[in-house]
Amino acid sequence: MPIRSELGPWPYLGYTASRIDRAAACRIDEAVLTKYESDPAAGFYLIGGELVVLRKDGDALQPLFSADEARAFGGARETIFLGLMDGAPRFGVGLEAGAVEPLKTRDDLKLTDLRSISVHGLVDAEHLPPLAEAKALLGWHARHRFCPNCGVPTNAVDAGWRRDCPSCKVQHFPRTDPVAIMLPILGERCVLGRS
Repeated sequence: MPIRSELGPWPYLGYTASRIDRAAACRIDEAVLTKYESDPAAGFYLIGGELVVLRKDGDALQPLFSADEARAFGGARETIFLGLMDGAPRFGVGLEAGAVEPLKTRDDLKLTDLRSISVHGLVDAEHLPPLAEAKALLGWHARHRFCPNCGVPTNAVDAGWRRDCPSCKVQHFPRTDPVAIMLPILGERCVLGRS
């Protein structure tokens, strides 16, 4: 008897199989980035600290906003270029804490954490990887505003994928930690370790 027969089907792995092409070469080209930001197909994910802003669309929730919709929220701290999804530009926008509070009372929006979005399947699965990418990068920016080398405020460059110190000229990059979660099995049994 296969091990999954009693447990049901294998669950969907939410943060795998990302359709985002990070288009790293475009990050240094301001003209291309400006064109992407004004592209009618561009989509913006709005992140306020630990919360993701979702628009209520009937019974569904939509995580993408147009450029005009994103600008209308105000309070953007950082805008980062995530890449292209099926040729359409995707951006992450970090909102100031003061801009997030009034959004919590709006009936047309839902603000929730990324874990709840993933666990409860609140949005289409294609949005999970870019949402996680946006939240991670914007969180990194929030924690690395000053140069750890000399203490001077740093500047975001390369569409949000690097911070440069204007004083000591050190370049700072976000950490990328590979992660793997697995279940070792022996025959039809799980192998558990202790100590």
